[in-house]
Amino acid sequence: MSEKKVSVKKNAILNMIKQLCVILFPIITFPYVSRVLGTENYGKVDWSRSWADYMTMIAGLGITNYAIREGAKLRGEKKALNAFVNELFTLNICSTVIAYLLIVLVSLFYGKLSDYLPLVLTLSLATAFTTLGTDWVNSIYEDYAYITIRYIVCSLISLALLFIFVRKREDYGIYALTNVSGTVLANAFNFYYIRKKWDIHPRFKLTPEVKKHLGTVLIMFSTAVATKIYITSDVTILGIIKDDSTVGIYGAATKIYSLVKHLFNAMLIVAIPRISAEIKKKEFDRIGVQLNKVLNALLIIALPGTVGLITLRAPIVYAISGEEFLPATDALLILSIALLFATLACFFVNVIMIPFGMEKKVLKYTVISALLNIVLNIILIPFMSEKAAALTTLISEALLFTAGFLETKSMVKLKCGKTVLVSLIGCVGIAACCILSDMYLDNRFLALGVGMAGSVILYGIVMLVLYRKEMFELAGIKRKK
Repeated sequence: MSEKKVSVKKNAILNMIKQLCVILFPIITFPYVSRVLGTENYGKVDWSRSWADYMTMIAGLGITNYAIREGAKLRGEKKALNAFVNELFTLNICSTVIAYLLIVLVSLFYGKLSDYLPLVLTLSLATAFTTLGTDWVNSIYEDYAYITIRYIVCSLISLALLFIFVRKREDYGIYALTNVSGTVLANAFNFYYIRKKWDIHPRFKLTPEVKKHLGTVLIMFSTAVATKIYITSDVTILGIIKDDSTVGIYGAATKIYSLVKHLFNAMLIVAIPRISAEIKKKEFDRIGVQLNKVLNALLIIALPGTVGLITLRAPIVYAISGEEFLPATDALLILSIALLFATLACFFVNVIMIPFGMEKKVLKYTVISALLNIVLNIILIPFMSEKAAALTTLISEALLFTAGFLETKSMVKLKCGKTVLVSLIGCVGIAACCILSDMYLDNRFLALGVGMAGSVILYGIVMLVLYRKEMFELAGIKRKK
């Protein structure tokens, strides 16, 4: 039992390291790329990436989550696991071929996409190698040390290639190639690793047994489709209706939004296994305690993070993207508000609804949000450009949060009144500090540094004075009497 606990703790730490790297690498690369390529050429890559993302979604077919869940049950049965891997690998190959055929077919009927097809196919190399790499085998065996180390090494190689070869605005095609090089290298290496380490040899075998997985996989695929449309449709539609420069400007805003959102959601991902374990044991009192801790810890960080992003949006855009991308501040203002709804929606949906087996309801609300997002984008983008894309994201995130809250409010009693009140008091100080630093400091980098440092100090003081006892409880620290 103790070995198991050590293993879980070790894996949790490794996963957090990887998640931090997932956030850190774009923070390093984006300021360089945005300044070198400019809004137009960065927009070309970003729009092409939205189509490559659709290919990844179709090729993935929801197989990864299903493979990890079901494959973990077969770890002690090598023959059965090999057969299972072959069946899912065959299904994955078929879905990947379909994805490539569909993108070529769409490009034949949509002229603009045909012009961008070389970029799309370059970015889609990640899709092909992900299928061949079958990285979910490592997740079945919980080999998080290998997964984390491999990700860091391959990302560093990709980073080096980027700085060496992407030097001028015309290098956007090379940027697309370096952008996927980490994924390609990781999965190429993984192709051999799983054979040597686990004696697993994925083979394409179109047998009747492949069909038995299709039903469950398609349910997971439907949720993945709705989620991907919900996330990506604004960029795709913006590129269809507007120009590359507009996509690039919106891409800068969404890059910042996505990085902060990913950071907040990383906190929640760690809590899901614990909640799921308590549900299995039917320890509902402990579930309530755990959920309250997670929600209160989330609000302590998400509220000031949102306020700081709103008030420092101009220095942040300038520091990360450069002066050419400053028009992105309007879209980032709207996305900053959406960030709070998105984070809370993730809590109610991923931490409560999914562990409690409410996948069908999650699918329903995700589909509704995705359809609403598409319709509103088509209606509003011609008039409001990138600000419309941000607004539709805000509306969709708010809808998903509302649905999640209403579905779960009778399941667990959440108490966060004092947390919200104290955090908002601290946020007043943050807003004042950030606004004043941006107003009176001409150097945007200095304004950003002073605003962030001052905000941390002021917020920390408020927490220590008004929320000290609760902070100790959330951290699990026993105070001496």
